[in-house]
Amino acid sequence: MGTTSRWVVALLALLSACSTDPAAPRPPVSAFSRPVPTVDATVAPDLVRLADRFVAHAAGGSASFPHRATVRLTLGGEHVGAVDVASAPDRDLWTGCPPGWEGYAAASCPVDFLGPLRAARVNGASIVHEAAYGDVTCAPSRSGPLPGGRLVVLRPVPENRDCARDFALVLVADERGRLRAVYLTLSAP
Repeated sequence: MGTTSRWVVALLALLSACSTDPAAPRPPVSAFSRPVPTVDATVAPDLVRLADRFVAHAAGGSASFPHRATVRLTLGGEHVGAVDVASAPDRDLWTGCPPGWEGYAAASCPVDFLGPLRAARVNGASIVHEAAYGDVTCAPSRSGPLPGGRLVVLRPVPENRDCARDFALVLVADERGRLRAVYLTLSAP
């Protein structure tokens, strides 16, 4: 029994050293300055750079990101139009709605494609980049195809994916890592 008792004591000591107190403070989630990579390591490095630079552009900190001369905009699966980025880098050009739409989700037309990124910055919320498009909480039904090709998806951190804060801003790049299209899906609280 003496040997068994020592093993039990040793095991309990090891377990208590490895356990964490659920009430212990966690390190803060990083600020908005750039997307926080997720555990999904399949996002290509050039797409990570594109995402970082696009987020900086949306926040007003950088006007430079790799892009084609025009970038196609799609909202909820419907084509909105295109932004001529090369001749007009104005952040206010990233707005629009499909013809005949008065609004989408909880937003009125024209919808600001950079709005979710700006709101995250104002609220100090972090976003992540992911390799695949996933369902957006409480989003209206899509009326068009899912984005495909080389893409990086900007989303709120998982704990902020609710009906009021979820979105998916999909950046679609060409073979050289230049932005060629943006797909936006918003939640509808």
